[in-house]
Amino acid sequence: MNTGQPTTITLAGVLGGLVIVAFTVFDGVAFLVLLGLTLGVIHATSGALFTTVVIVCVLGTVGLAGGYVLALRRGRPVLAFVAVAGVVVAVLGVFASGAYPYIDRGAGLTIESAFVSPLMANFMTIATSLLLPLVLSYFVVL
Repeated sequence: MNTGQPTTITLAGVLGGLVIVAFTVFDGVAFLVLLGLTLGVIHATSGALFTTVVIVCVLGTVGLAGGYVLALRRGRPVLAFVAVAGVVVAVLGVFASGAYPYIDRGAGLTIESAFVSPLMANFMTIATSLLLPLVLSYFVVL
């Protein structure tokens, strides 16, 4: 589409674009390497890499990623946002199911040993219900 304005391609613009593409590719490769290492550690320490939960979460991630692409192509940003949120939940499900029952394997912290007493949980619920409206009203007033 020509708007009547002359098109100017500068060396700085081309180099800037190439640097952004290079950083994006490097970031993607680093993510895939770290993902592979993490899944390898989970498999080596617990042997639970291909459980039913993990398979369902991986298939859900692939399906939701496809839904994200379709939603963007059809111009439905809310649906795309929901798909990305689902991808995040599915990826967290993969890592959580692989780490179960440990929260921090190095420290030996398990889910059972991290429980808090019911009294403290009730106290924090009451404190949150009283203080959260104050915090939210502060942001509304701003």
